[in-house]
Amino acid sequence: MALLLALKKSPLRPQILVAPGSDAMSDLATCYPQLKVEELTGLVQLAQEEDVDLCIVGPEVPLALGLVDALEATGIPSFGPRQAAARIESSKAYAKNLMAQTGIPTAGYQTYTNRASALAALDDWDFPLVLKENGLKAGKGVTICQTKAEAQDHIADLDLSEDNPLLFEDFLQGFEFSLICLASGEKFLPLPVAQDYKAIFDGQQGPNTGGMGAVSPLPRLSGQVYQEAIDQVIQPTLRALAADHSSFTGFLYAGLMATDAGVKVIEFNARMGDPEAEVILPRLQADLLTAICQLLGLETDPAVSSDNLGTPAQTGLGSHSDSLLAGAGQGEAQVFPVTPHTCLGVVLSSPGYPGKVTDYPVIPQAFFEAAQAEGLEVIHMGTRKVPTGYQAAGGRVLMLTSQGQDIAHCREQIYSFLRDQQALIADFHYRTDIGLAALEN
Repeated sequence: MALLLALKKSPLRPQILVAPGSDAMSDLATCYPQLKVEELTGLVQLAQEEDVDLCIVGPEVPLALGLVDALEATGIPSFGPRQAAARIESSKAYAKNLMAQTGIPTAGYQTYTNRASALAALDDWDFPLVLKENGLKAGKGVTICQTKAEAQDHIADLDLSEDNPLLFEDFLQGFEFSLICLASGEKFLPLPVAQDYKAIFDGQQGPNTGGMGAVSPLPRLSGQVYQEAIDQVIQPTLRALAADHSSFTGFLYAGLMATDAGVKVIEFNARMGDPEAEVILPRLQADLLTAICQLLGLETDPAVSSDNLGTPAQTGLGSHSDSLLAGAGQGEAQVFPVTPHTCLGVVLSSPGYPGKVTDYPVIPQAFFEAAQAEGLEVIHMGTRKVPTGYQAAGGRVLMLTSQGQDIAHCREQIYSFLRDQQALIADFHYRTDIGLAALEN
């Protein structure tokens, strides 16, 4: 939804088709709810029938299945990685091996292909221990085990094989942040940094979710750390993928940890991160669609796009860690304008999430009207339209975002609103500490 909202603002005035889309998206674009994201043949056929000029692939599943390969085989330009490059998300083992082989900093790790070897290896690892399931898990395939007993219980429920290994990783301590780039080969354009809050409860407690909130920018993040992430993670990763015959095009997401030993990679995604997208995209002052077209070498209206990427500047950020920098490996950069304002978002989730959802409550229309009156934006994540408003249709239901001068302002606006509206959202869960970690020293 956040990506659709950003594309809808483009001065190129695109006609946007979304498959499958949602009830909320249908107010902004033409949706095709009969299609599923894994139905590659139907998606390609739709793009051909509608004479699509550009396909931007959002979810990870069609990327992992090879939708971009299928689209390109018919001559349809796409912004998203081919199947081989998408392995950087669809196979955690592939990503870790790529980093190990090319010296990209990450946590120490080992893979295990059966329960017996994984259980036997627990005596060789320190705790907390990070266990990562190999494939796509919708942001919920990572478990931090505090004790050996917790790890044993978790491993006992897994079916492991050569194609489905389990990764053990050293637990990293430090400041976590997300850096997402628009990329095409070794050319890239970083977006503003953000911080995602994955655990279901305050203080990073409880199981991981797809994300319970996010904030951008991060006052705690220095320009030096940002530049280290560019130089030691983004650039070498794109080079390594190209060298592995897996040249990357699309949104490259790096989940990073600033540790005492430097920046290290927690994970890669091959798509626009969520919920980071909801707080990053509203801060862009340049047109996202034009930037994508320029990276792909697609023609756009010169009158619209001539100044879209700003003016050249020397590589390096100094103390301004939130600038956008387009690195093409040429010793020069493009400054991409962003608003200095903060954007902060809080996710409302259904009862039972991230486990089995036990109820799908209704959010009355009065809630949306009150949010609009307060200057807050409601971004739908998993809803369906009903006569009285919207009903939850998934684990994470919606995200409430605020833009303001700083984190304190945004937190006060959102949380005072949620307290005032508690009677309308009593059955939903949300964290109350979004943004605080970005302020800690």
